[in-house]
Amino acid sequence: MRKRISMVIIMGLIVCLIHLALAGPAGALSCSCGPFIPGTGNWTIVSNGDFSNGLTGWLNEDPHNRGSFAISDEYAISGDTSAKAIPSESFEGWGFALYKSVSVTPNQEYVLSGFFVRDCHASLYLDLADASFEKTVAASIPYSTNWQFCWDYFTVPPDVNQVNLRLCYDGIVYLAEHGYFDDVAITPANEFEPPLGVNPLDVGLVGYWSFDEGEGEIAHDKSGNGNDGTIHEANWAIGAKGNALSFDGVNDFVQVANPNSLNFGSTIDFTMMAWIKAENFQQLYPSLISRRDPPTYTEWPPNDPDWIPIGNNGYLLFLWNDPALPGHDGNLSGEMSDGAFQGQINYLSNSGNLFDDTWHHVAMTGDRDHYLKVTVQALGA
Repeated sequence: MRKRISMVIIMGLIVCLIHLALAGPAGALSCSCGPFIPGTGNWTIVSNGDFSNGLTGWLNEDPHNRGSFAISDEYAISGDTSAKAIPSESFEGWGFALYKSVSVTPNQEYVLSGFFVRDCHASLYLDLADASFEKTVAASIPYSTNWQFCWDYFTVPPDVNQVNLRLCYDGIVYLAEHGYFDDVAITPANEFEPPLGVNPLDVGLVGYWSFDEGEGEIAHDKSGNGNDGTIHEANWAIGAKGNALSFDGVNDFVQVANPNSLNFGSTIDFTMMAWIKAENFQQLYPSLISRRDPPTYTEWPPNDPDWIPIGNNGYLLFLWNDPALPGHDGNLSGEMSDGAFQGQINYLSNSGNLFDDTWHHVAMTGDRDHYLKVTVQALGA
């Protein structure tokens, strides 16, 4: 069934797990999303890196008069406050920063780390720089009110004993949005331990629906981002492991609202995965995971007024099934927006026919700089 939706999991098959993740930014070795277990992990906070003494020791860097930092009690990992980035205008490009000089030991390996709340579209990151090297650690998940703990390793060059540490806020910035930093740390690598998370799922996770409830009309999002889905008509069933949902291919689907955390636009890298078990049926191009925008013109295509294209910010993972174009039935396929007017990038795999009543793990990766790719692995492979 093709219908106008925001974010929907809609299938004529059985699915036991849906998993959406954003690719981590370049330079960020790892990033996990809380909640975190208090008292676990070990890192060395830089002087006033927990902002318990306000912004003492930190300096504002705002060459374009685009914003500033202030102390906030809205979020805090340790103590009662964090540093809040406050833009003074909406803009795109270089933004503003909070910075200080930090002493380091030449030739020593360290870990740069920090906690972030990226309740915004803007890029939120730590930048550690000297004339001879640079290290950046960035928050992965946009529009999330959960703390993200991100870190990466670096080795100090032999002639460096002082580096500039910056808390940066730039990119695509909207006036009413903000970001938060706390517990900024530079730790000797042999002493560093990341905190343990109550729900330590994959890097950059924005949605995780296990369909393990077994009853009810809500598919709960276990990523911690609150993207719960409403189940329409689908029936509970036995999955590859645990429970699953069975869809009839006519009017069964799980619908999620339209949160910004699931809007990847035309620039954000992403991966989506699912376990599926499909039987052959007559529906054209059955969708596994899709996000579609309403059309911006009235005749697309002229002979199918109910068809809604993926639009400028959409994506679609589906199985090929078209009698008019035989030879690829059941092959895993994908589409993602390229940012142009209703433009899209398509990929038809040679996975073979997945309408085989067998469990398969399927995935789609959108790398904006290189490719759109879909992959399949059978259960037990």
